[in-house]
Amino acid sequence: MSKFKIVKITMFTCFLFLMYTELHAVEQSDISQLLKQQLQTSEKGQLMIGHSEISTISMIQAYYQQNNYHLAWKNQAMLNRLFTGIKQSYSLGLSPQDYHLTAIQERLKSNINSELKSRVQLDILMTDALLRLV
Repeated sequence: MSKFKIVKITMFTCFLFLMYTELHAVEQSDISQLLKQQLQTSEKGQLMIGHSEISTISMIQAYYQQNNYHLAWKNQAMLNRLFTGIKQSYSLGLSPQDYHLTAIQERLKSNINSELKSRVQLDILMTDALLRLV
């Protein structure tokens, strides 16, 4: 392989890396902005995600602020474990609906990878569900 071809491949690889880094930075900025918006309470001091009331408002707001408004549930396996735990909470005499089961299912059915708002809402719902469970 010629040096020219190696240089072209290297430059192209660097370009792709820079494009990915730039897109990731823009997406994180959008996520942070959406998290801040979603975590604002109403005049009555309530925090609603759709029809689900978030009960651990101050803890959740503090967590995301300390985490620089990054998503908490990036690991799909951990998300799946908690979702399974929510579904099976009835076996402990608990109501899965108290842990946002329907709202979480709705967001999991939608393509959360393509819609940032659903992804952010899912993250908040999952965090509140975990805090309610423990």
